[in-house]
Parts: sequence; C-alpha cells; structure tokens
Amino acid sequence: MEQFIFENDGGGNNNYIKIFWKERVPILLFLILIVAIMHFSVFFLALLTR
Repeated sequence: MEQFIFENDGGGNNNYIKIFWKERVPILLFLILIVAIMHFSVFFLALLTR
C-alpha cells in the first residue's frame, strides 16, 4: 500500500513539474525580454547623454 502511494505521488509530481514548466517558461522568457529591453534602453540613454 505504501509503495502504491509512493508511485502514485511520484507520477503526480512529474505531471506537476510538466505543468509548472509549461506555465512558467513563457513568463521567464517575457521577464528576460523585459530585462533585455531595460538594459538596452539604459545603454541607449547613456550614449545620448554623452
């Protein structure tokens, strides 16, 4: 019985990790894009102020 619960829990964790990555990867890419735009804008303003 304990082994069955452990196997079922493991499968549930794998499904949760897959759902977690499907939900989080676009958010991480969006945050990276925002950070890249912020760095580019700061660099561009630094060039303008010189």
